[in-house]
Amino acid sequence: MTPGTVVYYWCSVTNSHGHSWTYARIKEQQWQGWLSGDNLDDGGATKSCPKATRSSTN
Repeated sequence: MTPGTVVYYWCSVTNSHGHSWTYARIKEQQWQGWLSGDNLDDGGATKSCPKATRSSTN
């Protein structure tokens, strides 16, 4: 992402490898999906995702 991109976070999970993933949407775009916490300056969302969503990142 380019500097200044606005990203709206929904929730986050930590997978079986210990990596944090945030489900998010980029402002003014149709894209939404999982972003690695390693790629987010603040590490991503602080709210945990519901269990039904968690299997998507393992």
